[in-house]
Amino acid sequence: MEKEWSGRSDGTPWMLRTLTRWLKHLDVRVIYGVMAIVVVFYIIFGYRHSVNIYRYFRRCFGDWRLKALARTYATYFQFGQAIMDRMAVYAGRKYKIEHDDVEREMKVKESEEGMIILGSHIGNYEMAGYLMGGMRKPMNVLLYAGENATVMRNRIEHFGRNGIKVITVDETMDHVYAVNKALQEGEIVSLHADRRVNSEKSLDVDILGRTAHLPAGPFLLSAVTGKRVVGQFVMKTKWDTYKIYCREYKAEGGVRQAAAEMARQYGAEMERITRMYPTQWYNFYDFWK
Repeated sequence: MEKEWSGRSDGTPWMLRTLTRWLKHLDVRVIYGVMAIVVVFYIIFGYRHSVNIYRYFRRCFGDWRLKALARTYATYFQFGQAIMDRMAVYAGRKYKIEHDDVEREMKVKESEEGMIILGSHIGNYEMAGYLMGGMRKPMNVLLYAGENATVMRNRIEHFGRNGIKVITVDETMDHVYAVNKALQEGEIVSLHADRRVNSEKSLDVDILGRTAHLPAGPFLLSAVTGKRVVGQFVMKTKWDTYKIYCREYKAEGGVRQAAAEMARQYGAEMERITRMYPTQWYNFYDFWK
């Protein structure tokens, strides 16, 4: 897959800082209203990405043309809300959080052993780190080192308030040692598991009736270390509310077999969540390419 996403948030540092200041005084819904118009220009000028979302609805859901176009707009609008919600958190706004099964979720996350939590670009995964209170065991989140400096600074600050440490991912590969150390010490490591870069090894799974290529690394990490692996999806249900879905994946056999089975289970969960929230799919490139 060609690298069609940069890993950086749009906008200049000045623009991001200005938005944060505004959101300290404005209701985020005012920004939503402005954004309802602005996203039209994103759809037009980001034509290549818009076509990919349009095709996602046509091919994966069988939408007729006007419905696919309407849901393409809805996807952009909800993606804009997801970004604004993060900025609103930076400005001090509080959001409500619900859990699909809070007892099971906390039982899984608070076990003594090290654990891997898999995120994706479905919903607003990053919000979990801002909304959940401090956990009983240390948690580490992998972040792309090339992100916008303003966004990275805000992320580190707000993750830190909930006791979450940041491991930056760059070309030095130092993050590999940090991840292994954290897992061996019984900590949680959180990383995305739905995008691979260039020649990165992949595992083929069926998602929405088509073959997708998930990065092999997260699943091989679990298979090699023997650590538990959990998928987590954070979905917007109301303008001020998010809901967390959490599932554990298990597999037996050799390393390759176990990794492939966990990837299959994760792909099935991606499909289940996507069918529930089709317009919160934020992979704006040809995901199945």
